[in-house]
Amino acid sequence: MNKQFIILFFLSLTFDIDDVNGQCEFYENNIYQLKATFDKYVPFYFFMIFLPNGLVYETSSIANGLNADALGVNIQFAPHIGYYECLNSSTVHITDFGYIYKSDEVAVLTSNGHFAFHDYYLYFSNNDNKLCIGQLRYKFYLTGTNPFDINNIPNYLGPTANITCELIGDGHYTWTNKN
Repeated sequence: MNKQFIILFFLSLTFDIDDVNGQCEFYENNIYQLKATFDKYVPFYFFMIFLPNGLVYETSSIANGLNADALGVNIQFAPHIGYYECLNSSTVHITDFGYIYKSDEVAVLTSNGHFAFHDYYLYFSNNDNKLCIGQLRYKFYLTGTNPFDINNIPNYLGPTANITCELIGDGHYTWTNKN
């Protein structure tokens, strides 16, 4: 009887998880261009690809430095990979992560770089996956520590950026060579 209860319990969790992520099929295999705007700086852009099974890939227009206009300092960071979940039919939460490299211009980055987390909330109109608004928050953890450890405190919390996004590839696009 105990084994049956445990199996049923885990199956119910699986169905609950599938139900929450099932709402994400609307975004799966889509490519979005996001515009991030921080106070006092010029906007910059991200490509974000929503992969199957809740995975997301992000790369930025300013990742290789020369971004003082957009961030106030020149820093370099790697592409990010992470996961997304649909909180309801119009809200997507994204957490992605990657490295941000050593920079003598930023006090918190003067040694060994850091592990950077981006935390997005994107809000779409109901039944429309083409445009969104939202927020981006980010934080840094020391390289070599476990950023997934709940006892690991970030050593930097960044300001919030306002986000707009636009669908630029809907997963059904096929490449054709037009002469």
